Amino acid sequence: MEKKQTILLVVAIVGILLAVFLLVRNYRATQPQFETVGPQDVEREIQRIMNDPQMPPQAKRAAIETLRARTGTGPGPQQR
Repeated sequence: MEKKQTILLVVAIVGILLAVFLLVRNYRATQPQFETVGPQDVEREIQRIMNDPQMPPQAKRAAIETLRARTGTGPGPQQR
């Protein structure tokens, strides 16, 4: 009887570990992958902002400064 319980315990532990492994693998596979933003993407976004006729000049300036500060491609917002 002792041997059956030991085998059952080992099988249960292996089953639990397998289930955890599969759950973690599935969770990581379904997470969105973040895109890396390159300098070309930043410049494209800046051009889009600059060409937007609906946006006031102050808003354009602020959006471009914020974008550059977040991506580290230029000077951030100026301290006043």
